[in-house]
Amino acid sequence: MKSYLSVCLGLSIAVLSGCSTSGEKPKVNFYKTLADTTGQNGRACFYQTDVRGFGTLDHDVMSVNAGNRYYLMTFLPGCNALQVSSRAAFEGFSGEICGGGRSKVYVSDDSCNIRQVFKFNNQKEAFATLEQATKAYEAQ
Repeated sequence: MKSYLSVCLGLSIAVLSGCSTSGEKPKVNFYKTLADTTGQNGRACFYQTDVRGFGTLDHDVMSVNAGNRYYLMTFLPGCNALQVSSRAAFEGFSGEICGGGRSKVYVSDDSCNIRQVFKFNNQKEAFATLEQATKAYEAQ
């Protein structure tokens, strides 16, 4: 019985030591890096009727051309069909699409809650910011 307890104790120590951290800091989520890079709070809004086009980008980011502005959006977990969909329907309170989790994008058979919406003056500014955020994220 004593040897059985010793073996169990030894296995427990081995398992727990295998779970210890390596001293590396975990990566910050991409949406946080994008927010830090933009300096925005992710609560920008646009009207559903203003959407002229959209596209999906790396890190589950969607770009949207709406009105005379350009937007980048991130999503809450559980949005699995974003990268493979060529069609999207936007839904928000009173037709307004905003960051914060209440607005949605429907793609394929998936409903994606919008985490953040970042507003830019044009596509060039949005993509330059996205590239900067991607470099910062990969450098972690």
